[in-house]
Amino acid sequence: SVGLPEDALLAASEAGLAVIARLVNYPGVRPEAIAEKFDYLKALGIKKVIFQGDQVLGFRGGIGSTARALQESGMIFGRVEFARQKGEVELAARAKDNVLIVHSIQQNEMPTLSAASIVERFSRAVRERGVRICYVRMLDTSAGNLVDANCRYIGSIADAISGAGYHIGTAAPPADMGLPHAVKILAGAGIGAGAFLLTASVFDTSIIGGWLWAVLAIASCAAASTIGEPGLKAVS
Repeated sequence: SVGLPEDALLAASEAGLAVIARLVNYPGVRPEAIAEKFDYLKALGIKKVIFQGDQVLGFRGGIGSTARALQESGMIFGRVEFARQKGEVELAARAKDNVLIVHSIQQNEMPTLSAASIVERFSRAVRERGVRICYVRMLDTSAGNLVDANCRYIGSIADAISGAGYHIGTAAPPADMGLPHAVKILAGAGIGAGAFLLTASVFDTSIIGGWLWAVLAIASCAAASTIGEPGLKAVS
């Protein structure tokens, strides 16, 4: 069983905090056991999971079951960048709509960094790499009030991220923009026209042949832009 302490869950809820589950993989985990874990977490109101250890739940042979459990429960897989957990690439590919990038600093690295450098590292991860979740470990300090010192430390990270123009809140995958077909067609037509003008500036084309090529290029790009993500990638 997952075995999360009810008193800790209640304390987090009363403090207005959300819980991120840490699930551990183990040999012989069955598909029904994976599904049960996610059902249990969902019933507790937990919406995100970061796998503990060097592998994701279901590695190897059961990653399909983990991806299916993520999708059916609507939970988010926090993929820790640079962690290189075994099975993370396959899981992220199978459940791509249920993935958020996480930045964290390993426990054994924490004592080698100053508080200021840690703050900058989290802020830079958000600004430069689109990180959506910061998994922050507490500082080991000899300060007289450990809780107070860590509250200031966490506040510094939040201030640095907010100061860069970002909002501190509940992380969620980016919503599908759902652009209307007319907008996609216009975007594709513009790309096609640009491609023709670039070609015409390099090669000598006849007046009639040039217009025919222009119409063909614009029509092709406009059509490609309406067939979803592959088409948008093709014309971008």
